[in-house]
Amino acid sequence: MIAIPKEDKLIGLEAYNTSTKPINGRIKRRASDFFVEETLKKEFMRKLRSKPSKNFSYPVLRIKKKGKDTLAMISEIASSFNLSPSDLRFLGLKDSQAIVVQYVSISRAVKISGKWMVVGWARRPLLREDMLGNFFRVKVRISDVKRKINTIRKFVEEVEEKGVPNFYCYQRFGSPRGINHLVGEKIVKGDFKGAVLIYLTARSGFEKPEIEHWRKDLRDSLNFRRAYNEAPAQLEYERIMLSRLIKRPNDFKGALRGMPISLRRLFVNAYQSYLFNKALSMRIKLGLPINKALKGEPFYDLKSGRIRINDSEHEWLRVPVMQVIGYGYREVEGRQAKIERRILKEENISPKMFYIREMPELSCKGGWRTQTAQLWWLTVKSFLKEDFIELSFMLKPGEYATSLLRELIKPRRPYLQGF
Repeated sequence: MIAIPKEDKLIGLEAYNTSTKPINGRIKRRASDFFVEETLKKEFMRKLRSKPSKNFSYPVLRIKKKGKDTLAMISEIASSFNLSPSDLRFLGLKDSQAIVVQYVSISRAVKISGKWMVVGWARRPLLREDMLGNFFRVKVRISDVKRKINTIRKFVEEVEEKGVPNFYCYQRFGSPRGINHLVGEKIVKGDFKGAVLIYLTARSGFEKPEIEHWRKDLRDSLNFRRAYNEAPAQLEYERIMLSRLIKRPNDFKGALRGMPISLRRLFVNAYQSYLFNKALSMRIKLGLPINKALKGEPFYDLKSGRIRINDSEHEWLRVPVMQVIGYGYREVEGRQAKIERRILKEENISPKMFYIREMPELSCKGGWRTQTAQLWWLTVKSFLKEDFIELSFMLKPGEYATSLLRELIKPRRPYLQGF
């Protein structure tokens, strides 16, 4: 059995769906090793106009960034137009250690300079359903590629047969610290002090030494004023929290509300993601398929676009789904439902708790997510002299390339290997 690293277990990744040996590879040695480009649906692109008008007043920009966080990029664009980040619409957070091409729409009339590439003007802001998926081109650096060709070939065959687990991966949890879900759990359970202290003081061993020391000192002293004065410049959100705690030392709910609502929602979403990962891992460990729905299990009906229950004794239907736990959780039967209820019991959590009465703006209804990622056009090229392989593939929005790469590499130290 292949050992699961501690970093994976902490975010609910407790199983592999493939049996191939680890290849001891590394990703993202350079930003150019990881390329991702959003692909918009043809129907949306066809409706764009080349010039603005009364009915087509939303500019859609094509942005290319390298080594920059998505939220930082959005703030930079908003600032250049003297707008608030809330006036911009984008389709997803992307990895900062990568070359990224993504689209942004602006919800106000602005004068576009030559600095920005406008693909057209739309009737409305971008919506998630306008996106077809993300195209990836990723280099995996491996020592002695030639010796591992057979393992890589077997991996591709196994993925085609079994599918790729649709895990929420490292970025969702705030890698390398990996504490977003821990903050979210405290919020869901109404422990706002615990949420704040985890965000401020939890250490991973992967941050810069001065930041690790700062967090330890704050944990030991709880001296908010000193921590504010000594906070490293990059700890922007920590300083926001601390500035509020200096004024009102026991108002931890107020300290959280100083954070952007998108970040606060991410905490709760990360806890939902952790529960999903735990449940999907348990299914894999029980030897149940993730790309076929068994009798009595829910699946996504591609024709109707609805969730249905497989009532067939023999027919195995593709695109089985699992619930992302929220206050709208549906009681269903079947083996997967039993797994979900077991996870809820272990975590001492009820779906109703995701309606957060003291902070209702963070309440999460939940929903459905496919158990296997919808992987298209996977190709693998080997570069023997340069000791790397290059994978090209496409995934649906909300699915993680690192889930596929994790299955291939099976890293012993995920963060040190670029995850």
